[in-house]
Amino acid sequence: WRGVLSFDKEVEDVEDGDDDEGGLKGRGGRANSERQKRLLELTETTTTKGGGTSGGPVPTVPIGSGCVAQVYKARLTRHHGLHPPGTSVAVKVQHPRILEKVCLDFYIFNKLASMLEHIPYLNLDYLSMKDTVDQFRDIMLPQLDLRVEAHNLRRFRRDFEGETTIAFPEPLVGLTSREVLVERFVEGEPMLNYVKKEDELHSKMDREELARIGLETVMKMIFLHDFIHADLVSAECW
Repeated sequence: WRGVLSFDKEVEDVEDGDDDEGGLKGRGGRANSERQKRLLELTETTTTKGGGTSGGPVPTVPIGSGCVAQVYKARLTRHHGLHPPGTSVAVKVQHPRILEKVCLDFYIFNKLASMLEHIPYLNLDYLSMKDTVDQFRDIMLPQLDLRVEAHNLRRFRRDFEGETTIAFPEPLVGLTSREVLVERFVEGEPMLNYVKKEDELHSKMDREELARIGLETVMKMIFLHDFIHADLVSAECW
């Protein structure tokens, strides 16, 4: 990625005294610093293998964060496919060791469910708790591979091609890995602004129109395209 992407800010080490509320909100704290350095290591490894040249620095402050990953804004430093240099992209980077943490959680859930099912006289085996945990695990673990999300984005762009009321960012598959997803940056306004604000730019009519578009899109996805991919995070609705 280093030879292709350019970020606005460099990595900054977070000192012990900076790990306060302001530091955590402003720079992302130690976890964010560790994540950036891991991205830098991945970048250097990719650059060494590909023989590319060094690009811009790794960012310091994310533009968004979720339970699995954080998102940074960057620009292409050279042509990538049909995208010219200077194209704005969003770079989604997984939290450090998130796969190991999720696997550990499911291991604990599985053991607890199995233990409860074997407690005498409770007769909890009919609830199939262990099977439920296994099914939930089989659904969750593939979501930790960001290449799956890139594939689903490509399908959305195909299924909703020609739609004028909704758009999906284009993934840059050649720059995407299991831990990092790179896609075109789409300008927009967070949907939460229409929920929290009440003015001439965020009217009740606008909220009703957004609700109609969202409902129609979900219905088309499920019943017309026979496909389900959802990430119900309000911060990702634009």
